[in-house]
Amino acid sequence: MNLIVSFDPEFDIEGRLIRAGQDVYVIVPPEYQELGTPPPSDYIDTLMAHWKRPYYVVLKTAARWHGGPVQRSVEFHVVTDRRLAPVDAGCLRLVFFPRVRFQSCAPGVLKRTTDAGRLNFSGIELSVFDLVQHTAAAGGIEGVVPDLFDLGRRVDANTLAAVSVAFERSVGQRLGYLLERLGHHAPAQHLHGVLTQRGPLQWTDLEPMTDVAGGMLRAGRNDRWRVKALGDLSSEAMDARKSRFESGAHP
Repeated sequence: MNLIVSFDPEFDIEGRLIRAGQDVYVIVPPEYQELGTPPPSDYIDTLMAHWKRPYYVVLKTAARWHGGPVQRSVEFHVVTDRRLAPVDAGCLRLVFFPRVRFQSCAPGVLKRTTDAGRLNFSGIELSVFDLVQHTAAAGGIEGVVPDLFDLGRRVDANTLAAVSVAFERSVGQRLGYLLERLGHHAPAQHLHGVLTQRGPLQWTDLEPMTDVAGGMLRAGRNDRWRVKALGDLSSEAMDARKSRFESGAHP
């Protein structure tokens, strides 16, 4: 356990502590002295318990634990039930996303044991939803498509439907559109049925962008999902991406 909640100024003479919030400090073990911080996964569970807040780890970190590509990042992303300010912990930043219907995420949250303790992280179905909701933090649509292609093959349709109630319906539309375009038709079809049970779908942008005149770039519209797609994510371009992923030639 790396987290401590009290601080003696004399203890930090050699820089063995970093601040992770008000009155919360993290011990930096010798093996992490050069980096300046231990991995947040080593102490996030203790930190959130100290704050008495539920949580789970999301986006690229969670995707990596599901077999996704290892990508270095200066941010560590966490979903919780309220808005929390970002925390600069050494050379890394902890970023927190609030989720109003946090309890509805429960069917998609998994627990992981680490050398330093334990933590909660998003299962595959919750991961794909969060990747689509927080595309900017995950590297944009271009950044999440490889993860969706890989994770989509292992999505459980029933769990996907169960966690969908934790998200705005527009997020489900964008996710369903991308899963379908990437060839994951079964979970996409199941999700479509769940979303349309709530009423007619409304139009939503896959990922808003503006041109030099300030207008919205909307190169294509998908009537089934009511999604307005960008030019490089039109049907033809997505088919080309799918072929590259299947051949192992990731962009």
